Amino acid sequence: MAADARLSDILGEDPDGALVDAKSWIELKVGRTPTTSVGWFRSGVGFFNKRWYTPSIQCLQKAVEMDPLNYNAFQVLARAYLHLNRKEEAIAALRESVKLNNASDWQLLVELTSSQQHAHADTATATAPTSSSSTTAAASVAPAAPAAGKEESATKE
Repeated sequence: MAADARLSDILGEDPDGALVDAKSWIELKVGRTPTTSVGWFRSGVGFFNKRWYTPSIQCLQKAVEMDPLNYNAFQVLARAYLHLNRKEEAIAALRESVKLNNASDWQLLVELTSSQQHAHADTATATAPTSSSSTTAAASVAPAAPAAGKEESATKE
């Protein structure tokens, strides 16, 4: 019983849920844990709505383990990962969702992967040698930012 009292102390003091073990929390509050993918999914959504992303991820991972075709779980899982700045895991979850023909996740996946490609290009540009030939090559990969005060006209030239 001491473990239950300690867990309930954590529940009231942890707004992001990072210290909350999803299974223990559900057992404490409900008396039993889900037995289906849908049950784990709904628990994950509940934690997500409380902005407790770590236990949300725990539940959603369990949901997709039980049913790898549960694209809704992959969708919410990706968003929980994003809230915790776990971009690579978010992209992996979005890819699974898109593979399962979830029509709403491909746009976010494109946005995340294109920003990832731009970050790689920026890193390559920043680490390239400063000779004139490498500067020309880097400029063709990532165009220079427009000068201050010339946002629109500079990009159309």
